[in-house]
Order: sequence, then C-alpha cells, then structure tokens
Amino acid sequence: SPALPPPVHRHQHCHLRSIVTSTATSGHRHATATTTATMDIPLFSLDALAESDERVPCVTNLEAPGLGFLDPSSGSEDLAAESKIEVPLWLGSVLHSKKMARIELPKHYQTSYREHVESGPASVNLRERSVHYFTVGGELAKMRVDDALQNTLRFAFSGERFKDLMDLAYNSTTEDVSEKIRPLTDVERTLFYSGYRASNEFVTWKKRSSRNLLVSSAATTNGHATKRQKLS
Repeated sequence: SPALPPPVHRHQHCHLRSIVTSTATSGHRHATATTTATMDIPLFSLDALAESDERVPCVTNLEAPGLGFLDPSSGSEDLAAESKIEVPLWLGSVLHSKKMARIELPKHYQTSYREHVESGPASVNLRERSVHYFTVGGELAKMRVDDALQNTLRFAFSGERFKDLMDLAYNSTTEDVSEKIRPLTDVERTLFYSGYRASNEFVTWKKRSSRNLLVSSAATTNGHATKRQKLS
C-alpha cells in the first residue's frame, strides 16, 4: 500500500504560500540560489537553469490559501490538499524537501516507458520527451530515492546509445551529422561535440607530417635524453 503523507503542521500552510509567491516575484535570481542549495548544480550555469525549469508533477500535502491558480482544473481560490499540480523542478525540489508536496514522475520516467527504453535505448528519441532526459531524471531519482529509475538511466546512457554516440563522434569528421544527432539529449550532444572536436584536431595534427615529435621528459633517464631523442 502507498505510504501516507507526513503530518502537516498549521504554520506550514502560510509557509507554502510564502515560498511560491516570493519565488514567483523575485524570478530566476532566487530560483538559481534555491536550485543550487537543493539540487547541487552550478550557480551560473545556463544549462542548469534550463534543466531546473523543466516542469514536474507534484501532489500537495496540505491546503494552501490563495494558491488555487496552481491547479487549472480547480475553480477555487485556495489550493486543496492532495491537489495535483505541475511546477518547475527547482520549486518541486524545495516543496519536496520541506514535505509540503510529493514529487511524482512524468510519464516518460514511469515504469511503462522505462520498459520501452530498456528494450532498445539506442532507437528511442529521448529528446522528444525531454531535452534534459538524463539530468532531470537523475535529480528525480535522487529526490525520490528511486533505484529502479537510476538503474534505467544508467543502462540507457552507458549502453548502445553511448557506443553509437562515440562511434559517430570519432568516425564522421567529413560527414553531415545534423540528422544523426537530432535525437540526442543535451548531455549526449555535449559529449558528441567534445569527441568530434578531438577527432578533428587529431586528424589535423596527423597532417603535419613535416614536424618532429619531441620525446617527453617522462621518457628520459635521470634527466638525460635516451638514444631516440626525436621521433620523425
């Protein structure tokens, strides 16, 4: 049977409203500080801000006067306990940590979709579901202490998808890869471009055949050069 929500104290009703209203009026500056404190991400990272803005479903543990607007299906001015709402990940993290709401999994992290991913991760366009599929999923797994989700993410990222990604990065320096990288999530694209640049730089270096390679100091004996001082 599902676990019961934690007990709610009277003062938390006002506290929930103060959290939502203060962060809504102070904008991303407060969002950045809150996200950094609760989610362990860099303070001035644009990628981190984009990830923390992804919306996630929550279920409230308490009633919140004046916050009915968070639930579009409700005609009430107040937000009732057990209301299902969607909030940015950074706000959901704060409410979850204070036991004011319970973070739920978006459909693309639930069991049915995870089974689809596990059956063939290389063929699934995860970017269609979430640009930050792995990073947001990792945060959700950590907050919910969800080992099954963590295992799925690890399996999907480190298996065939990773192998295909690196093969594409190192063996497509003369090809147009725009269509092939289209289904990659942001973290996968970052890895791809890093490998792609390294491969191009290596090819450029190889073409400089007239230049000698000097032996590293690590290849010398007691500071004196070995017989093979240079490699042509």
